[in-house]
Amino acid sequence: MSDYIHIRSISAIQSMRDGLAHARSSAQRILDDFIRDVSATCDWFHDRLRTWQGIVAGCRSHVAAATEQVRLSNSRVADLRSTGEAVARAQVELLTAKTRLGNAETELRNIQHVVAEVLAAIAAYRQQAQRMGIQLDKGIPQTLSMLDRKIIKLRHYEPGL
Repeated sequence: MSDYIHIRSISAIQSMRDGLAHARSSAQRILDDFIRDVSATCDWFHDRLRTWQGIVAGCRSHVAAATEQVRLSNSRVADLRSTGEAVARAQVELLTAKTRLGNAETELRNIQHVVAEVLAAIAAYRQQAQRMGIQLDKGIPQTLSMLDRKIIKLRHYEPGL
């Protein structure tokens, strides 16, 4: 009866060792996928940020041009017969440009806020992932090696083998 228990103990240790090796492999794949996803997410957010920075720069340019148009319209009031219409049109364009600029700046601020929050969360996850990576690279292999040595020692003492 004790031989049966002993052989079963070795099998249990071997099963534990195999399960740990499989868990390490699965965890490494998950960690690699996570790192790839984090990089893609960072790239996407930086792309969105650059896009909205470009939109804001374009809106600022448009506001500057509309402001200049209003200034020119106001300076030529005496020269124009339909001055009211030209000035009003220029002022509407300026107001529209300022509204677009305000909306774009709001969107840019929102994106900057979200990017900052996401990057902070990613940094925290990266720290955890690094610790997990160290454990996968060092701790688990050491444990597997120790289990292999234990199995060899137990098999050495196993009667009849």
